[in-house]
Amino acid sequence: FFCCLCGCSASCCRQPQTAASYKTDIMIIVFLIDTSASMNQRTFLGTTFLDVAKQTVENFIKLRSKDFQSRPRLDRFMLLTYESMPHCVKAGWNDGFPTFMTELKNLKASGLTKPGEALKNTFEVLNMHRLQSGIDSYGQGRCPWFTDTATIIHITDCGALTEPSGVRSALSLPLDNKAGSDLTKEPFRWDQRLFTILLRIPGTAGPGAPVPREPPSASMCEVTGGRSFVVHSPKALQKSLESINSRIHYGVVVSFEPLQRPADVQIPSGAHKMLIVKPNPKGQFTGHWPLPEAFWPATTDRLPSRAAHPVIFFSPEAVEPVVVERLPFDKYEVEPCPLTKFLLSQRRTNVCWQVFVEGSSREKGHGRPFGYLKPSSNGKTVNLIVMPYDYPKLNALLQALVKTHKMQLTKPWMQQFEQYTVSLPPYYIQPLRNTLKQQFGAISVHILPDGVDGSLKYAFQAHLTKLKRQSIADTEKMVAAQRQSAMSRRARRRPGEPGGGTPASPTANGGSAPPASAATATTTGADDPSPSTGPLARWAQSSRQFRNPFEVRREDSLGELAKMRHNFLLAGRGHVLENEDQRHSVPISVMGDYQTALQSRPVFRDPSPEPDHVPVMFGNPWKLQKRMGVDEVKEDMDGSSEDGGSSSDDGGRPSSPMRKRKRRRMRRDAAVAGGGSSAAGSPSPGSGGTRPPGTG
Repeated sequence: FFCCLCGCSASCCRQPQTAASYKTDIMIIVFLIDTSASMNQRTFLGTTFLDVAKQTVENFIKLRSKDFQSRPRLDRFMLLTYESMPHCVKAGWNDGFPTFMTELKNLKASGLTKPGEALKNTFEVLNMHRLQSGIDSYGQGRCPWFTDTATIIHITDCGALTEPSGVRSALSLPLDNKAGSDLTKEPFRWDQRLFTILLRIPGTAGPGAPVPREPPSASMCEVTGGRSFVVHSPKALQKSLESINSRIHYGVVVSFEPLQRPADVQIPSGAHKMLIVKPNPKGQFTGHWPLPEAFWPATTDRLPSRAAHPVIFFSPEAVEPVVVERLPFDKYEVEPCPLTKFLLSQRRTNVCWQVFVEGSSREKGHGRPFGYLKPSSNGKTVNLIVMPYDYPKLNALLQALVKTHKMQLTKPWMQQFEQYTVSLPPYYIQPLRNTLKQQFGAISVHILPDGVDGSLKYAFQAHLTKLKRQSIADTEKMVAAQRQSAMSRRARRRPGEPGGGTPASPTANGGSAPPASAATATTTGADDPSPSTGPLARWAQSSRQFRNPFEVRREDSLGELAKMRHNFLLAGRGHVLENEDQRHSVPISVMGDYQTALQSRPVFRDPSPEPDHVPVMFGNPWKLQKRMGVDEVKEDMDGSSEDGGSSSDDGGRPSSPMRKRKRRRMRRDAAVAGGGSSAAGSPSPGSGGTRPPGTG
């Protein structure tokens, strides 16, 4: 696919595809460290707050590496500070883990406390590539499976908000003037969450803990769907890290509000709660239907600004769940909140609450339903089921086509379906066309012809293309400024510091490493995309010089002769051509690169996986039940799609051919048993008698 305006293959002008898959197992974790002068104050342990922040980052990385759920993933760590742009970016998109660890060790506390500017710079770095990739799909609906989930961990001591102009009493984020910033009202996106750790560890050990005080960024944490933690001891700090690690999931943040609040029932709202997106067995995030936009595209000539978190209204009236005939659906688990507790307290797993988006239809109001909230069958979670827009009407049309008209496209039915497509938002046309083609085959061309256009308006495409070109130019300038800042930062480092130039760096056994140039003394350059080009690879190359005898220096020939003889004699015996002494002469900076070793380890299966079926005391535990809810189609139905869509024809019930074959088999057995009892000389089954002559 090529853009008709700029000729590129970017996804800025694409429509959401049916069963679209987005394969990414990268979890972006950004550490925002307070490097103001107040971080130099010491705790009762004798360490400064900056040392505590560094140790906190290392402990969290170790906690992620121990987590079984995070080991198959590749976490991308980024490091930012309170400095001004571009000096605040210590480890960005193009930096590997060795660079991250080196910059973390070299952090120094000096400067002012500017959390507002620091948060603005953090969101700016995270959003620098979003407009180019089209991941926000402006004007084409919101796709929960097409995201870059990012978690920001802000570590600060919550000092006074000092600026060159004075001391501020409240947190304020400066305005962002980058291209495309006017398309979203907030500086963050719906797949980015902020967690703040407020260090309030006292300077003297005492029996009582200091009174916790909420940081200025606590409201920002709540708005993004995160949380703030006030810690006053190392034990509380470790608990906060474990709590943050348990809250990191792939997903997006939305807000749930009731359409109307009954006077007799207090229905809570679910503001800024996460929809957990789970990958399929292949590790891909798949989906079929986007969430509708809060505006009708035909009523405006320019893309309006939308909220970072969509507001989804749900009807307080419970209705029976419906599955659209032959069409798949998407299922997302709602994060536990007061709203989910209220729905689960009803103890009605066979009902649902329809959801709407205000302004999504031609008429003013809350529009038509595009799914519903439904408790799971076990009564432990609440799921958001997303289906085509105005799915009750589409379900009635498809049922009439299959059961009443017997797949015959009559004129009255075509007129009704045309009226339905006219009421659909344009970005639903292409997903519906692809799904009908997959389920109905060649007849789908007549149901929804290719002439029905569902592409983005030309004015929207031109505006997005212009913003994309501006974003590319801004990104190139930002990357160049960050690269220049990293080079000047490495040049200012003194010998002996992590990442600084030194002729002989210390090793684990007290020796010295081979000399390296100033370019290879640092861990990773600003353009190194992976740890494979870091110090581990360069050290491995420099430690194997004895393999080529012409590269050995004259004064080292006697010492290398024994190594050459050892490797030559063991070359054909399956031994690795590496001297054992080199394994104990690794620099300390390379020994700290344990993340690369963890990523190279094989991923084993879970030794105690959760059972797919609940064990029973008697009977067949793998037998399918006759009645199943819509949330069990994915797990319990054979032949269901991997992405959560049901492939059954009757909405989740076992197919009729299986039951017919079972009844025929039972009738055949009954006939044989009946014939055996009436035939002369033939024993009944299980009687143990002899067979009559001529049988068997």
